[in-house]
Amino acid sequence: MYIIFSILIGILLLGAVVVCIARRLSAKFVSDGVETVHVDTLPLVTVVSFFKNPDVTKKLQEDQNRIAVALKEKSDDGSVHVLLCIYDKNSSSIVGEALKRFVARKLAADLKNVFGDKDMIVMT
Repeated sequence: MYIIFSILIGILLLGAVVVCIARRLSAKFVSDGVETVHVDTLPLVTVVSFFKNPDVTKKLQEDQNRIAVALKEKSDDGSVHVLLCIYDKNSSSIVGEALKRFVARKLAADLKNVFGDKDMIVMT
């Protein structure tokens, strides 16, 4: 019984961390100076390609406290905004030089499945 309780507490704490990160990122979601690309459909391969870019990969490898994050937000006009960024867990901030925003009419099925009902995914 204690083990089950401990597991549930761990899951709740992990969920709280994810919510905290998502809130911090969403506050920066509409920042100026972010490269924005408009597409009809955004597939998973485009998101993965961004994080496989040598410059982005280098930024991730420079510090083990950095994670690759994709944040999704539905706009009032029905489009989907996806911010691709590197999040620094130590400073609780986005690494500014590795940002890209996609504005899509819809997400491709593969990316939609990865997001599921979440607004943020951590790319591993």
